[in-house]
Amino acid sequence: MLQKGFYIVIAETLAGANDLLLEDDNIELILCDTTLPDGSGLDLLHNQRNLAERYGSLVKSRPLFIPTDSRELATEYQYRQAGVNDYLTPPVNIPELIRRICYFVTR
Repeated sequence: MLQKGFYIVIAETLAGANDLLLEDDNIELILCDTTLPDGSGLDLLHNQRNLAERYGSLVKSRPLFIPTDSRELATEYQYRQAGVNDYLTPPVNIPELIRRICYFVTR
């Protein structure tokens, strides 16, 4: 991803991700696993949507991709129903992932 010119910031916890997303308005897309030490990717999705609804244009809603090892269909269904933009399971085709990211970032 760095070779393609993407700037990446990393958060290891849900709280850290929420803080980064509030502080850095330049973040255009979120990649998050289904599980974090203090929550889940679904929690992050709900937090971002709630903030965007509460503060309107002050907090932008960002596309959320879930790259995960989990192949449980119930989990994937839950995330897709909640409105995640993409849910990726192995094997991940890197050129396809980059194409999808570019689609969401450039629109």
